[in-house]
Amino acid sequence: MPASKLIDLLRTGVVVWLFLYLCGILSFDGSSHVALLDRDLTADQATGAASNSIKILIWVTTLILSGMLALANKSRLRRVPTILWPLALLLIYAGFSAFWSDYPDLTIKRVFFQVVMVATVIFIVASFENEKQLLRSITAAGVAVILVQLAVLVMFPRAVFDVSNAFVGFQRSKNNSGAIAAIFVVHFFLQMRQAKDQKIFRSQAALTAVWAIILLASQSKSSIACAGVIVLTSIFSPKLLIWLMRSVVVFVGGVYLYICLKFLGSGKDLLSAINDVFGNMSLTGRVNIWRVLANPMEKEFFFGHGYGAFWGVGVVNPDIFMKWSFISALNSGHNGYIDLTLALGFVGSLIFLGWILLIAFQRADRIGPLTIAVLTITAIHNVTESSYLRDTHIMWFTLLFVVTASAMLPSRGRLERRKAVEPNCSAARQFPRNRWRPT
Repeated sequence: MPASKLIDLLRTGVVVWLFLYLCGILSFDGSSHVALLDRDLTADQATGAASNSIKILIWVTTLILSGMLALANKSRLRRVPTILWPLALLLIYAGFSAFWSDYPDLTIKRVFFQVVMVATVIFIVASFENEKQLLRSITAAGVAVILVQLAVLVMFPRAVFDVSNAFVGFQRSKNNSGAIAAIFVVHFFLQMRQAKDQKIFRSQAALTAVWAIILLASQSKSSIACAGVIVLTSIFSPKLLIWLMRSVVVFVGGVYLYICLKFLGSGKDLLSAINDVFGNMSLTGRVNIWRVLANPMEKEFFFGHGYGAFWGVGVVNPDIFMKWSFISALNSGHNGYIDLTLALGFVGSLIFLGWILLIAFQRADRIGPLTIAVLTITAIHNVTESSYLRDTHIMWFTLLFVVTASAMLPSRGRLERRKAVEPNCSAARQFPRNRWRPT
């Protein structure tokens, strides 16, 4: 087998493996879904502790392998894309939060995992020659996840549905299942629209249909709405996709900032400030969780409790009110913006939201349709779920993956723009070695 084919196979395999791992393939045991109030809290904590050594082994091994693959295009590693610098600043800030964290050892360890994940993503993306190859790897990941979903559906039919009969697959969460299904629906739909060969068109259409069925079966209303709006928008006016993404990001970020400023300026408690904006929050089904989290947010509003020092520290966390005992077993507050504030405070949240805004308002030819879709879906997903800055969450990995790819790899739009600017240039000048290779 030629070396180039072997490298292509390996980097695609790494992407497929990470999608399967972060979707939860190793944690799926085939057991029937248990309602949250009926869970054994101590067993959940013990399981989480036991998997830590496996997590270290997986991430370090993946980092080393992706780093070796990146050596094929090492020129890309000499300069970190500008769009990733705010994320680097945020990780430095997260590291410093160990100084005021109640659990500094956990903070340092979890920041280390986050840094390893970011480095792994950069190495993987740098190993690809162009955007087309990377999109093929995402296609392979989408096919692999479908095959595993079908396998567990046949082998464990009761385990892939929760107590409300929503399809959760091996991800064990209908919202996570719906969110990743929405991303793959959009990905395969966009690939179908760009296909020139009839066989490719039909295969992409079939995959779009399968993922659409999974999306509908998940009963995740926000994911279904996001995917539907993005697909319809791309059909009638692809240029509106960027407007849609920017509107969503600005709206969500603006609401967060308004609530925080209202809390600081009015003297009310944080829950009252939220209620003034949204009124009755019971529609989301998370009102009890958010009510409990209002007081811990107020206690460490500006700098947070420390990265990774609030959730997942055991059932004895004194900041979690135990009136609803299941809350102590959760690993998130079911709102990514609340969890950012709990971990890194208002300061860290501003850095993160500033980074998201920078991504959204890049020049149009520097951000692809898939990146637009993922950014839109994750911004909405984090209103009722939490994935931002979580190193084991498939949504955070996907966002980081496509944003890094948009920054580091030559896309079709950028290549066409470069040709238009320099029509008389030689091929060698248009596509310098290791940077602008033709697809």
